[in-house]
Amino acid sequence: MTPTFSPLSNVPASQPVSAFASSPGSSGRAAMAPRDFANRSIRPTVRIAGKVGEIAQGVDEGGAWLVSGAVTAGPFEGRAWAEPGVSFRLTSRDGSPKPKAEAAVREFLRLHGVDLEAAGHIHLETITLVGKGLGSSSVDSSLAIAVGARANGLVAHPREMYSVLCSIERSDPVWLCDELVFARPEAGMYEVWGPQPHFILIAWDTTPGAMVDTADAANLDVHRRDHMAEYGEILAMIRTGDPGLILGAATRSAALNDRYLPKPGFSWARGLAESVGGGLICCHSGTYLGVLLPPDSSPGLIGRVRSGVLEHGVQPDFFLMGGPNE
Repeated sequence: MTPTFSPLSNVPASQPVSAFASSPGSSGRAAMAPRDFANRSIRPTVRIAGKVGEIAQGVDEGGAWLVSGAVTAGPFEGRAWAEPGVSFRLTSRDGSPKPKAEAAVREFLRLHGVDLEAAGHIHLETITLVGKGLGSSSVDSSLAIAVGARANGLVAHPREMYSVLCSIERSDPVWLCDELVFARPEAGMYEVWGPQPHFILIAWDTTPGAMVDTADAANLDVHRRDHMAEYGEILAMIRTGDPGLILGAATRSAALNDRYLPKPGFSWARGLAESVGGGLICCHSGTYLGVLLPPDSSPGLIGRVRSGVLEHGVQPDFFLMGGPNE
């Protein structure tokens, strides 16, 4: 059965879905995905659907880079809002500490000279799994900065926000879900290469009991330097914007990554993706794998992938990536 997602057009005009300022070549839109939350008395002001790993991740002469795997819809949507005019606090609905998000928003507010005594109370309502490569810290920090900016009458410019995020740790510009984004997390800079082609993504956790630390995964760059020529070919494929070439590039990047951060069932997953004419995406610093399918894939084809994953003993999640293809 084809997964159903709520379209952005269902969001009332009075309820913004983004606090981000647009920049040239970037919509700056935060995505919406269907998810029921218990607290309906407070309407969230910013929403981000998150990401599933990276289309590709590697190194070149300029250092580490990634091509974002941000999604426009999926089951791990994060939401945030703020109470302006009160002493600065950042809390999460589940009570878990968010030190990276707090550090990021504090740095953003410091850069803008905001007095923390009246910077506002930021509420995070996020359910992204931690240590899986789904961008939990990037989602938390992006939401916190966006609503912190709004509460203090500031503009959260996407490029400034990414720079702040990467000053705390290597991050992903997860709010640029409509764009094909090439980012350098060590430098805190990114380029928009064009619109992100539309894909259906069926993904799953290969090792539910395991976690990968982003900082530790950065050590993989040492091994990636041995494959700079192939990474150059992968980037050239992606930069065309051609959906078919992007599927192939994602599979090649996932295969290179699996040499150094292996995931159970990788060979089976690659075979499944290739058998349906799709691509394989991975969390290069996490535990998820996913099959990327063209947007016009039939319900039968989608069901075949879902059944294959279930038969392998894991529960798949469904996501949408990008906007409509031309």
